[in-house]
Amino acid sequence: MGRWLARATSRTMLTHIRHVTPVPPRTATGAVAEVYRQVATDFGVYAPPVVLHSPAPEALRACWTLLRETLLADGLVSRRAKEVVAEAVSLGNRCPYCVDVHGATVTGLIGRPGRHPVGRDPAADPELEALAEWGRRSGEPSDRPTPPFPLAYAPELIGVAVVFHYLNRMVHVFLQESPLPATSGPVRKVADRIASRVMGGLAGVGAPPGRSVDLLPPAPIPTALGWSLGQPHIAAAMARSARALQTAGAQVLPEQARELVLATCADPPATTLAAGTFFDAALTTLPPDDRPLGRLALLTALAPYRVTAGDITACRVAGADDRTLVLAAAWASLNAAHLIGAGLDNDLTAHTGRSRTGSEEVSPDRTGAAVRTAGEDSPARRADDESSRMPRQPVVSPLYPPGHRTGRQPSPVSPRRAEHVGPKVSQQREDERVAEQDIFAALKAEGESVDHLVAGLDKDAWETPTPAEGWTVAHQIAHLAATFRMAGLAAAAPDEFRRMMSQMSDSFESNVQAAMAPYVAQPPNRLLAAWRDERATTQKALAAVADGTLLPWLVRPIPAPVLAAAGMMELFGHGQDIADALGTPREHTDRLRYLVEFALRTWDFGYLARGLEVPDTRFQFRVTAPSGALWQFGPVEAEQTITGSATDLCLLVTRRRHRDDLALKAAGDEADRWLDVAQAYRGPAGPGRRPGQFAR
Repeated sequence: MGRWLARATSRTMLTHIRHVTPVPPRTATGAVAEVYRQVATDFGVYAPPVVLHSPAPEALRACWTLLRETLLADGLVSRRAKEVVAEAVSLGNRCPYCVDVHGATVTGLIGRPGRHPVGRDPAADPELEALAEWGRRSGEPSDRPTPPFPLAYAPELIGVAVVFHYLNRMVHVFLQESPLPATSGPVRKVADRIASRVMGGLAGVGAPPGRSVDLLPPAPIPTALGWSLGQPHIAAAMARSARALQTAGAQVLPEQARELVLATCADPPATTLAAGTFFDAALTTLPPDDRPLGRLALLTALAPYRVTAGDITACRVAGADDRTLVLAAAWASLNAAHLIGAGLDNDLTAHTGRSRTGSEEVSPDRTGAAVRTAGEDSPARRADDESSRMPRQPVVSPLYPPGHRTGRQPSPVSPRRAEHVGPKVSQQREDERVAEQDIFAALKAEGESVDHLVAGLDKDAWETPTPAEGWTVAHQIAHLAATFRMAGLAAAAPDEFRRMMSQMSDSFESNVQAAMAPYVAQPPNRLLAAWRDERATTQKALAAVADGTLLPWLVRPIPAPVLAAAGMMELFGHGQDIADALGTPREHTDRLRYLVEFALRTWDFGYLARGLEVPDTRFQFRVTAPSGALWQFGPVEAEQTITGSATDLCLLVTRRRHRDDLALKAAGDEADRWLDVAQAYRGPAGPGRRPGQFAR
């Protein structure tokens, strides 16, 4: 319906724009035509807040990229939650045009009665109410509400807030007051119902992330936008649009005017209601010829409702054309929005107790943007290149699923035949439901044990090389963060997970590298905070999955307890790499039982990874738990047996130790061969560890 509706309403939509002449869709060419095509496809109508930028193609590309990748693109946060933030920010900025559009969308998505904004409706969802209150007050200079969401959601929710602080300013200047009829009573009610039905229907269609980022060239990520790094398509959109508008703004606004706007945004008047004399006095510092455009930029940033037709006329008398007007206002709007976003980021990190360290050097560039001081090959410089590839190579994290078997290849052990032999050699059978709940607690505990390894590290220690070639401690944690993010998505938003899977690259290694790129580009404190949030979110999502539900995963659907066990195996293996790098001994508990059982579920992965025929045989495993208990799995009559410690078995199947450096013993030719190929993850086996590398 999107393109048809866009064509049908295009003439009406263009009449909403004032002060500049937009490019009509039917005559658009080049980059403008491409943006219009994407707008019609993904948004459903030629949205005037976007189209008003068309006299300046670089601003049009930037605006659409920002709006699409934050509000429309699929991610961790639902569209309705993002629309609630869009409506609430617009309400706080007193932007009736955006309130009507996004209020109608929220009504259509959540089916609320009437047109009460969320946050002012006693029947609203409490979580959405809290989000709306946060959005409505997000532009206040102080005493903002505590952010009602975890750090992992910051790229999307702060992103939407920043974009609408930008758009509200542009809309105040260049659009009429409302897209709906200027009436009340029954006619307006009918218009509201139609708008809600149409906008809610359009918003119910998903949009894959990253489609618009290539409209703009790659750019480094400004320090003030570090909150966006957790979602690579949003980081790319923010970085690229920032560079585009900073560069374009410098072309049309003199340096002295830009410096005045930036200084006033950093230290604004206490209130803009009576700030006319303040603005007038500030503008006298500019040369007379620069004052009209300087005034437009200053008012757009701080009091856009004060911009009048007379201000626009004065700019034109001074030589400004449509492109200049749009770029001056866009530059000012974006800088104001970025400052607000930085404040919201500070609120969130303060709330979580995870503040920035002093490790980031910041220097102003010539356009007034703050960027990380970094070498050309630094993570900060590489981050956008990596993140811009992510939408085409979505996150793939090897939290490996159970084995893929044909009907001819029986499992060597069955979970129903697994036996636990305790100190009194009595067999114990646990209730499956209790065991499944216990694994989520074990997953949490294993994550905390790895967290303890890195929590107190300084910046240099994070750069310590690990036994995995080319990976530092930071790479290990970044990989775990990406891994848990995907597991959480599979548990909480299966459809989004499937969409991301459908866009995977054919290269396993490329997907792994791309997945952790946005995390590893962050400074240690942010990386650690992001990983903690991903863990917490995923643990909660997995534990909430209903019994018997199968979750989508890399090869085939699996139950939540099995995915949790795979997560424990990831934590065990990468935690060992970190411990080895730091020279820190690890102490294990009997929660290793879940890892052992997972290793036996995936017993055939080593054969499959090497293209070997899977043997039609059965194994018995007798391993000693960290507590000294004996765990026995598999048929007692099996001729192929493996014995040793549970810890050694886990080190073997994660390929963190060569078999020669372990005390595992095999009886039978196939059991001996299995010790050579064992691995508990899908994908290439990798080089593993050398014999004697960790000899005891």
